[in-house]
Amino acid sequence: MTRLAVTGVGATSPAGVGVSTLAEAAALGHCVAANPISEAAVAVLRKIRRSAAITSYAVTAVEEVLRDRGVSDFGDCALIAGVTNGALNFSTGFHHTLVTEAKDTASPTLFSESVLNAPAGNASIIFNIRGPVHSIIGGPSVAVKALMLAATLIETRRAQRAIVVCAEERNELSSFCYSRLNPKAAWVFSEGAGAVLIEPVDELRPKLCTISGYAAYTIPDSPQLALQRAIDGALSMADLAAGDIGVAVSDYKTTPLFREIPTLSFSDCLGYAFCVSSMWNIILAAMACAGGCPVNLLFAAGLKKYAKHSEINHVIIYAAEEDGDASAIILSGVSES
Repeated sequence: MTRLAVTGVGATSPAGVGVSTLAEAAALGHCVAANPISEAAVAVLRKIRRSAAITSYAVTAVEEVLRDRGVSDFGDCALIAGVTNGALNFSTGFHHTLVTEAKDTASPTLFSESVLNAPAGNASIIFNIRGPVHSIIGGPSVAVKALMLAATLIETRRAQRAIVVCAEERNELSSFCYSRLNPKAAWVFSEGAGAVLIEPVDELRPKLCTISGYAAYTIPDSPQLALQRAIDGALSMADLAAGDIGVAVSDYKTTPLFREIPTLSFSDCLGYAFCVSSMWNIILAAMACAGGCPVNLLFAAGLKKYAKHSEINHVIIYAAEEDGDASAIILSGVSES
């Protein structure tokens, strides 16, 4: 197995543009979930001015990753995008016409143009990424699945590095639909993007953390069992026991699966952005493993209850969906890899 590392991160969130704003909001517990993302703050490249918000968020996050990493040649780079709803600009136009005018004047072509691969397609063109490009559709577990695909592409030498980006946009249409589907949900929906750059471990290459293990399972009639198997699979791949994990991070709302380890969630301050929420969790965990400040504040409340976990060596991030999809990934400090 090729040892992989997270070598760059980028984010667009209700806290603002950039990973530092995401980390500060999460560390201080600022409730920013309902904040709109300023159009002036995200990328305003001429090529995407007419694109949906989801493309702007994704491109801005990827741009931060590549700028910080200093990568200029993408001939050997893959791009995997995770999305839940896709681009909503054409869907919104269809819905508005249908409601305000008449069903006969709402063109079906507007709805069909709401493509799910908008972030991947636009980002690959803008940054001239010439490696494999994929889109993975689903809920919170998609972020880990996209990272798993990235690892496979690198392992099989179809790419030498991979960018994984998850993006989501929120508007009146999506909020209306989800409120009708689950009116009792306590979620505050949010939007944005998160991106990471994955590369083989190189002692000379700067890195935030290493990827120790990952797994995904689908058991339609038992999401809890699927999640437990995903966690067990990630631990097995990493050759770790549950007691080796310092912190668990998840927005999964059922009983935490780790009894002696702090399980943290940032959805109360960042909101729920489907697969993007999981990617934000991965980004924050990667920074924590690297000792980034103020990210270690994220874990202060939980860690002080567990003296034996006073240092963050391994973090597990997991997600599960009602349809039985579940995934988990373990990130480790560089000294622990």
